[in-house]
Amino acid sequence: MFCMVTLMLQEVMNLIFIGHLDDSALLAGVGMGNTILSVFGISLFLGLNGALETLVAQAYGSNNLQLCGIYLNRGRFVLLMLNIPVICILLQAETMLVFIGQNPLVAANAQKYIKAYIPGLVLNGLNDS
Repeated sequence: MFCMVTLMLQEVMNLIFIGHLDDSALLAGVGMGNTILSVFGISLFLGLNGALETLVAQAYGSNNLQLCGIYLNRGRFVLLMLNIPVICILLQAETMLVFIGQNPLVAANAQKYIKAYIPGLVLNGLNDS
């Protein structure tokens, strides 16, 4: 619970600090970046880790700690492999946003924010598992 609150608080704090710069394009870019990260990154990782939590809980309930470790390590490996297509999609966010009609300056700011956030996204996914 603490990790999830910290993850969401990080996004809110970014918006608060950017909001004090009085640059609407920058604020819109960070907001758009947060939305894209939530849709294409965080939601996928939380869904995968939710399945992992079920399997590990069942293995722990049957007192099979070795199986818990196997599930955890397999889940982390799958999560790392899932990062490859997710990062490829996230690196094309600016192109997708301009294609659907977003302001090019907002799309560029969103892409900068996403690029800076990607390492944290990977680590947050692994930490959640």
